[in-house]
Amino acid sequence: MKHLYSFIKSYFQRIENIEPVKRRGRPKTFEHALILTLWLYQTLYKLSYREVLEIVKHEGGSKIKIVSDPNKNMKEA
Repeated sequence: MKHLYSFIKSYFQRIENIEPVKRRGRPKTFEHALILTLWLYQTLYKLSYREVLEIVKHEGGSKIKIVSDPNKNMKEA
């Protein structure tokens, strides 16, 4: 998952350098690369959202807000 995340993050960095984004509206809570990585991992391995969060937690990602309290994040969405 770390390789997928680093690939997606570098892709978003290249896009942001090409096309500057206007910072309007609600601020981002989570970066786009993280959201896309979790979604792709879930889709590729046919896992549930909770299963993906458990995998991330076991890989040392428990400090990430979306992983640390998934129930709270689901209620806020």
